[in-house]
Amino acid sequence: MKGGLMSQWKKRWCVISNSTFMFFRSKQDSLKCGWLYKKSEAGRGTLRGTLPRKNWQKKWVALRNHEMKIYDNDDENAKCKATIDLSTITDVTDVTEKENGIDVIMSSKVHHFSAESTEEANEWYSILMKILSSSEQEIANMETEFANPKNAIGTVDGQTITAVAATSVSGKSNTFSITTSQRVYVLACDTVEEMHHWITLLNESMNTSNSADSQGQSSAIQQGWMMKTNFQRQRVTHQRRWFVLKPNVIEYYKSSGRGAQKMGSMGLNSLCLVTSPDEAAYKQTGLWEIKVYGKKHTLILSTEVEEDANLWSSEIQAMIDAQPIIV
Repeated sequence: MKGGLMSQWKKRWCVISNSTFMFFRSKQDSLKCGWLYKKSEAGRGTLRGTLPRKNWQKKWVALRNHEMKIYDNDDENAKCKATIDLSTITDVTDVTEKENGIDVIMSSKVHHFSAESTEEANEWYSILMKILSSSEQEIANMETEFANPKNAIGTVDGQTITAVAATSVSGKSNTFSITTSQRVYVLACDTVEEMHHWITLLNESMNTSNSADSQGQSSAIQQGWMMKTNFQRQRVTHQRRWFVLKPNVIEYYKSSGRGAQKMGSMGLNSLCLVTSPDEAAYKQTGLWEIKVYGKKHTLILSTEVEEDANLWSSEIQAMIDAQPIIV
């Protein structure tokens, strides 16, 4: 994949799932992976009379093959420094001496971990507790599940793709491009067969999304005119857009007519958050504002009518609640 200011090529593991193209830093073969701080074993005091100290060291941790594998870094070929057999864990607790801590308890030992955020700590605690209460077969089934979008370093919604085609890049063979409303992605494959295979899959993903969209407004849960807030060079602007709420996405168009130009969209999952109309903001701007928070983006909608804002907030929350839980 080509990107960055220096147009460097970077190796990425790519996946298509549910009309979404995702790319990862490395092959997704673990239940969960990420950075955690691990408390090292007790060592000797450095000066006479000092007590042994335990240090917190940042480690890359991955759950795979019924083990908790611990690495010094997240390189694809990194050497595993330690493993914890998941079947030997007797309990997991988030009541610890350190903020955002997780203790993995075994019969003869306790491993102390700490996450960088409360959200990350909750996710690790949840998946470890799920493993603790699952049979070996259930864990095996979990390990064969598709890649988790939350671990992706980037995603492309099939509905935002406008074109996929082979392209020519100097010094690189088997290249193709993905064009969206926001940017162009350039990718290269090892073989020409792989390139054509990806182009076919991505076009199918794009056509599936467009086909679902062409069925009209039948899949719309809620639709209507709202104001979209934009921030440009420290200046706030409000653009009138036709918003359509569907079971797993919010779309907005330039007009309400059939075939109207789509200006953008925001996918919904169980990790999204939506706020209630903000009275303080209304007193300042005269608009009832709601915010939808995603993994990387925030969508701000507003209206002069409080009832409309309440309705949109309620319907969006209902769609978020209906999404499959991401662990």
